[in-house]
Amino acid sequence: MPSLKNDQKLHILVKINYPGRIIGCILLSSIILSVFYEEGSPSCYIWSFMAFHVIVWPHVAYWRCRVSKNSRHTEYGNLLIDSFFYGLWVCFFSFRLIPSSAGFFAGSLGNIFSGGIPFFLQGLVFNALGMAAGLIIGRDVKFLPESSLFTSTVAISGMLLYGLLIGLQAFSQAKLLRKTRKKLDIALRQEEEANQKMTDSLNYAGFIQRSILPGIDRVKKYVPNSFFIWIPKDIVGGDIYFVSFHEEGYIISLMDCTGHGVAGAFMTMIAYSSMRRIILDEAIYRPDDILQQVNISIKALLEKERNDEASDYGLDAAVCFVNTQKGILSYSGARLPIYHRTGNALHMIKGDKMSIGFKDSPTEFRFTKHDIPIETGASFYLATDGYIDQLGGKKYRRFGTKRFKELLVALHQTTFEDQRKRLLDIFRDHKNGNEQQDDVTVIGFQPFPADDAE
Repeated sequence: MPSLKNDQKLHILVKINYPGRIIGCILLSSIILSVFYEEGSPSCYIWSFMAFHVIVWPHVAYWRCRVSKNSRHTEYGNLLIDSFFYGLWVCFFSFRLIPSSAGFFAGSLGNIFSGGIPFFLQGLVFNALGMAAGLIIGRDVKFLPESSLFTSTVAISGMLLYGLLIGLQAFSQAKLLRKTRKKLDIALRQEEEANQKMTDSLNYAGFIQRSILPGIDRVKKYVPNSFFIWIPKDIVGGDIYFVSFHEEGYIISLMDCTGHGVAGAFMTMIAYSSMRRIILDEAIYRPDDILQQVNISIKALLEKERNDEASDYGLDAAVCFVNTQKGILSYSGARLPIYHRTGNALHMIKGDKMSIGFKDSPTEFRFTKHDIPIETGASFYLATDGYIDQLGGKKYRRFGTKRFKELLVALHQTTFEDQRKRLLDIFRDHKNGNEQQDDVTVIGFQPFPADDAE
């Protein structure tokens, strides 16, 4: 037996047509009885059909909709069955013009109300099928187009009452639609307000995240030949970089945290605060020691929150300590590489295949430290994988590491400001309006400018 929950899922057309079908059948019964009063008692099968149509059929039609997975589609089938029945009654009325017109009017008006002109035309086909069936099964069918005044009066009164009923149904549906639209407008306005509040919050979070990034003017005071590209995928992002200056030189670090958007942004706050404390408060400058301590710190902070695999968070990172007194750049990487260019020659040093902060990132792991003598005019680049992994171009493919390296070589005779603009232009051209895949960060710097450099 269908549950009461099915009533809540019924299409509005079913709910409107159910009482309308009952009232319509009652009005039809008055027309049928007036015809029988004029013509005399019909055969038993017509009486049986009348009892089924008037008393049983409205409830069978409603039951069909209740047990159906698509109540709207089933109700359209019920309306076509109604049209078929009205076609039968045209034969049983002996083709009397006014009673037959009343049945045709009722069925057609209901079809137009429910499905418009296309459905009205389908109803005509089923009217014709009903009349054909009536001619086949009706042995005593006659052709008596004229009706008595009594029958005509009952039929015309039935048409008027049914027309009034359809009008009331249309008014009820229009009223319901207005209420529904009003509710939707309120819900839409509330959703827009909630989205605006969320957007405002994210914009403020983005402002906070940007505010902790190193000031470019201050960086250029110590490293004039440098640029920083930071393009979060969303309002806030999962990439962050840190720069600090010391007596022996300066540190530039880049971190690519798990995810992007809000989740990535929260991780950047944790990673940034850990990196800042380890370098500034604990005075640890060796890149390999910095990465190990950041790993220990983040694992300690997140360990109590990890109950399943879904809560496994961490980051990739690269740390450079530029010792300006000794002329050496020390680099350590947790999966993030460093690109080292001297003239037309470009070398990429890959980071260790170990991320930071994850469950499977052991705290005792020692990251490799690479010491690179700094030649005059040598340039260094750090980048997260957002630039390289961006899909685009004519074939919608990754930008790729090979193409990125070739681009860095091609830029060797341009100023760092021009390099920044060129990298941005090429990225946007490659992206070509497609969705940005990930947060994008690229850092370039030249510790000791050549005489002909910027």
